[in-house]
Amino acid sequence: MRTEINGWPIIARYLEIRGLRQCDLARVLGVSPAAVTQIKKGESLLGPSQFDTVIGFCGMADSDILEFYSMVFRARILGEHRSSRALEIRVCPESRSRQERPAECPIEWLLDYQPALESLRSYLIRKTGIRSIGDQIRLDVGNGSLVKGVLPGSTLLIGVERYPIPGDLVLVGLRERQLLLRRYLPRDGSIILGGDRAVGPDYVWEVNLDPGFVLWMRPVQEIVVSFRLPRKESCRNNAK
Repeated sequence: MRTEINGWPIIARYLEIRGLRQCDLARVLGVSPAAVTQIKKGESLLGPSQFDTVIGFCGMADSDILEFYSMVFRARILGEHRSSRALEIRVCPESRSRQERPAECPIEWLLDYQPALESLRSYLIRKTGIRSIGDQIRLDVGNGSLVKGVLPGSTLLIGVERYPIPGDLVLVGLRERQLLLRRYLPRDGSIILGGDRAVGPDYVWEVNLDPGFVLWMRPVQEIVVSFRLPRKESCRNNAK
């Protein structure tokens, strides 16, 4: 069974917590109990509108929504699926104003950023030539990107000015010219970079010490990931 392809381990956990059954989920999705069994096994794919229905029905916490999407992203992307159809899911860890369109740049541009020399805003103005950069910048992760820890095809909206607060999902610049996506978790005199979207090891250091390997951290305010459904299953994406 390919249970992670629809995030079933998380769905099952919430069904148990809420005292719900698979037939209850089938009812809100408008499908048969047999169709839910196919979703559970990964034989049918949940579609974009069904993700919202499942999350609302289960009453998932924000942190579990991120874990849910992350599981689905990894299961479907790493499955080497190929299709002309793209499925886009948007994750917004915090609300923001949509009145201004943030400046955009390739995520690789941040590999050369040195915070000791200039502010991130000044650096981005120099790199993009855009003088009116606001408090946010949109980073594009190309499908051919070699940046570790961030899924190809993603775009990240990061805060240019605000420093991370506990629980923030952060984009981290390491001294060995790598960018990682981690959760910022100060705990009991230590700082942990890890959590539900981590790919690879957690990074931990004592709060009063210079970590040495970290150059900068910026809070991620929005994530958009697009991934492609397998050709043979694209016609079954709504499990109906």
